[in-house]
Amino acid sequence: MSGDGGDELFGGYNEYAKNLRDWQRQLSFWRHWPPAVRRRVASLLTGVGQSGRHLLGVDNPAEAKAGALRCSLARRLGKLERRGRRILPFDSGAEMHARLRARVDPAAELVLGARPVPCGLTDQAGWAGVADPMLGMMLVDFTTYMADDILTKVDRASMGVSLEVRCPLLDPRVIELAWSLPSSMRIGPSGGKQVLQNLLARHVPRELFERPKQGFSIPLEAWLRGPLRDWAEALLDEHRLHQEGYFRPQAVRRTWEEHLSGQRPRTFVLWTLLTFQAWHERWIQGDHAVTVGAAA
Repeated sequence: MSGDGGDELFGGYNEYAKNLRDWQRQLSFWRHWPPAVRRRVASLLTGVGQSGRHLLGVDNPAEAKAGALRCSLARRLGKLERRGRRILPFDSGAEMHARLRARVDPAAELVLGARPVPCGLTDQAGWAGVADPMLGMMLVDFTTYMADDILTKVDRASMGVSLEVRCPLLDPRVIELAWSLPSSMRIGPSGGKQVLQNLLARHVPRELFERPKQGFSIPLEAWLRGPLRDWAEALLDEHRLHQEGYFRPQAVRRTWEEHLSGQRPRTFVLWTLLTFQAWHERWIQGDHAVTVGAAA
């Protein structure tokens, strides 16, 4: 039995409250400006943030540690850039959340010839009509992150050992009931899943389960700077990237150096790049390489 679906249906992810606060705080003034003006301001903020960090030398890990003042200015410029990239250009909290879930934005900065790919994170038809920004965020995750990531992971892992997994919270009747509830029954002062916690409290003392939410993430951010650094350096070698012809070498290296410096962690972007590079090395270049004709 699996609890999958609980976060997406009952507001369990911490990102919902955080993104909602950012959306409401940052756009309390800007939301009244026309979209074209906001996008222009967003572009300017992004440019100022990027140019300022470049002038400070944050692309170089050694220089990024050169002094408290430089690091402080770099952090402020990073916040300015993030505000321009992730908040101002969007028309709803759901759109902002979808862009954050996309991880790589825009992909054309890193991938040669990249174009927008129609999917649940870019097609607003599925969630644009939701007035409540919190519900919009959950709907984005329910139709994309849960289906394409979480449930896929569970299915592959369980089928690998011939184990059947069932998700009772994804029963159609539970889903229908969940979407009929107001946000106040999902998210409260102590976090998400309020209605589920209240039901559980009828049978189990609260002190046994009422504690901060803990995820299952591994410390990739630190590993990429530590034990996985040499492996990543080899896969992201600038000469190698240029020869393979999939990515923009300078942009990839800049992303890697930003992460190493600690000024702007880029864990998810880098892991996506590294996963592709490792797959390419094994199946296209290595002993397991196959051709399209042979595979067919």
